[in-house]
Formats: sequence, structure tokens, C-alpha cells
Amino acid sequence: MKNFLRFFVLMILMVFPVPLVMGQGFIHDTPLKVFLGLALLIPLILLSVGGIQKSLEVKIHRGLLFYSWVFWTVFFALGTITVPYNPEAWAFWIVHIALLLLYLFIYMVSAFCLTTWFHRKQKPIWSKVIDMSIFAFPLPVVLMGRIFYDEIPPEVAMLAFTAIYQLIYLLVLLMVALTMASIVFSMMPSTQYHHKTVRILQIFITAMIWLGVNVYVIWGYLPQFIVDSIKYVMPLFVNSPLVYITPLIFEMSILAIAVYAGYGFEKLVFSKMNTQKKEDEPIEW
Repeated sequence: MKNFLRFFVLMILMVFPVPLVMGQGFIHDTPLKVFLGLALLIPLILLSVGGIQKSLEVKIHRGLLFYSWVFWTVFFALGTITVPYNPEAWAFWIVHIALLLLYLFIYMVSAFCLTTWFHRKQKPIWSKVIDMSIFAFPLPVVLMGRIFYDEIPPEVAMLAFTAIYQLIYLLVLLMVALTMASIVFSMMPSTQYHHKTVRILQIFITAMIWLGVNVYVIWGYLPQFIVDSIKYVMPLFVNSPLVYITPLIFEMSILAIAVYAGYGFEKLVFSKMNTQKKEDEPIEW
């Protein structure tokens, strides 16, 4: 942790000066874009140079750093916290810089934690559900939640129904693409795995269960008591944080069911084949 904090302080010293000079003490508009670009490029460069990385003694995967940067940039860009631009007020400057420091810190801590998580030695099935969820759900859920979060009168929401529906449709497609990719890349067998056909069928079953449940929930018939309960578990357009929490819990639950069903299929096939895996060939995830 000490090495990470040292790396973070180095980032502050290298990322902030140029945007502050460009904005004459304030980071907004073009200087803000420069700040975001430097916040990504500088750590990527430092982590790519072997000698510098060894001297810093901090392990952060570059791909996970980029993913963390994308997510938190979108998160802060869509955030409900706004700071009115008032260059003459010291309070504005303090809050503005504090938010940028918070952004830089959270994004780098996330990359560090993700790197630690994905380099764990033991990978039980439940942890693979978390692996897939990390890449599949955060971005779509944040974008969808931002649409449903702000308080909007019902009549205004009805007038904007077509535009909202089109946005949600695109975000659903994004979630489907990310989830399918996460399932495939997380469960794809290695070259040493001897039962690739079984694993491919397992991937197919897992993906189809998750997709089928979501398609049914969106376009299929739901009992009236479930329809009535939606306004309590996911109230729309009333500034409720549940528009972020409920979809995330729901999607992770469905994914967990799909993953365990796929795993059960694999176990069933091997039991029918009377095949017992060797100790040096565990079930790979």
C-alpha cells in the first residue's frame, strides 16, 4: 500500500501542473480534457517502462487501468454533483480540485484492487461470477441508471418516451455484448484442456440462460404482483439510487444462476462419461 500511495503522489505531481497552467489555475473545458488524457497516458507509460515499474514497485495491470479509467470517467461525467463555475470564489476552486483528486484516487485504487483480485491463486465458481460481472454490468448499469435517476414529471417522461426507449435499447445491446464477451473469455478453455467440446457447450448454455431470462423479463409475461412491485424495488425518475442497485443485483443473480447451471451441465457430462479429472487438470475457469 505504501508503494501505491507513493505512485499516486507521483501521479498528482505529473498530471495536475499542465492543466492548471493551461486553465490559469482552473481545470475546465480544454484543460479538463488534457487532465483526463494525462491521467490515463502517464500511468500507462510509467507502467510500460520496465525499469521505472520495478523502481515504483507497484503492480497495476495496464488493461485494468484503462478499464477503470473509462468507467470512472463516465461515472464522474454523468454524476449528479455539479459545481457552478465561479473562478472568483475560493470555495469553487477547492471543491473543484478536490473532486479531481477524488476522481484520480478512486480510479487508480480501482485499477490496483482489480489487479490484485484477478491475480488471486484460487478461483472458485462464485468468484468467476464476480469476474464476469465486473466487465459486463458496471458501464451499462451506470448509463441506464443516469437516465432513470433524475426526477421528471410523468407527462414529460411520456413525451420523451421514444428517445428514452431508443437509448435503453442501445444500452441493452451494449450489456448483451459485454456479457457475452465476458462469459466467453472467462470460460474459454486453455490449450491443455482435453474436453473443449464440453466446455464450448457449457459456455453456450450459460450464455443462453442469461440471455433467455433477460429477454423474458423485458418482453415476456410477468405476473401482476411482480409488475406492481417494480415501482418499489426500482422507482423511476424520483432521484432513487435503486435505479443503480436493483439492476446490478438482478443481473448478477441471473448470471450466477446461468454460470452454476453451466457448471452443473459439465459435471453431469463427466459423470456420464465416468471421467474423473486428474489433479493436475482441475476444472478451469
